[in-house]
Amino acid sequence: MLREGRSRRAGGLVVHVRDRDGGGHPRLGLVVPGGVGSAVERNRVKRRVRAVWRELGPRLTSVDCVVVARREAASMPFRELSGGMARCLRELRALAGDRERAEAVR
Repeated sequence: MLREGRSRRAGGLVVHVRDRDGGGHPRLGLVVPGGVGSAVERNRVKRRVRAVWRELGPRLTSVDCVVVARREAASMPFRELSGGMARCLRELRALAGDRERAEAVR
């Protein structure tokens, strides 16, 4: 995944994306290490990232995505976390409308 994919960082998140062969629904993997905080804080970060993933779901292309949370993610407001993750996915061309626009420019 990490060798073949693309990645971007935004604030407290690092987003890794790889296109899926054969299509299918987008999949999310989460890495929230102990350095992020207590179990309560780590679970809160995971819930928030999953909520952003659900919001973006209809626009996501067929990708495997791994989101690595950093210490800053625990203290980020939800709007900032959501915007950062969406920006990363947009730059990685993992959102359907953005990929179509990128191909039209070529």
